[in-house]
Amino acid sequence: MIQPASQQHTGQYIDRHTAGPAHLAAHTAGTAQMCESAPQGSRFHSIHEPLPLDEDGFITDPHLWSETFACLVTALDSRGTLSEEHMAVIYYLREHFLSCGALPPVQQLCHAQGMPKTHVKQLFGTCRAAWRTAGLPNPGPEALAYMS
Repeated sequence: MIQPASQQHTGQYIDRHTAGPAHLAAHTAGTAQMCESAPQGSRFHSIHEPLPLDEDGFITDPHLWSETFACLVTALDSRGTLSEEHMAVIYYLREHFLSCGALPPVQQLCHAQGMPKTHVKQLFGTCRAAWRTAGLPNPGPEALAYMS
């Protein structure tokens, strides 16, 4: 797992009125535990911590990502809960991006995960949401046009 950097970073704050602990408590048992008790030293362990996001809501440094960050982004987007299937897709996206520097084709992702092509959309709603939840940087305007 990629360890978050321990440095202080500035960024946007989560609005605690729209994404409070009630949103995080809605996660499934394993994910809820992950969201509520982040690993010691994790940068993103509280809804009161700043998230280093750009103007489009993408993380500015993918090495700052943690599973808690994924939970917080999911809660902010009001997209329900994260399951093991979500996490498998997230880790695949991260591994592919960090080793290849690019977004994998959806067909490749689905084939690797043994799921139908439409399943990623069912899990995340959009490719953009999956990319954000995986803590990957802004892919640029051209790629964003295809992700919606």
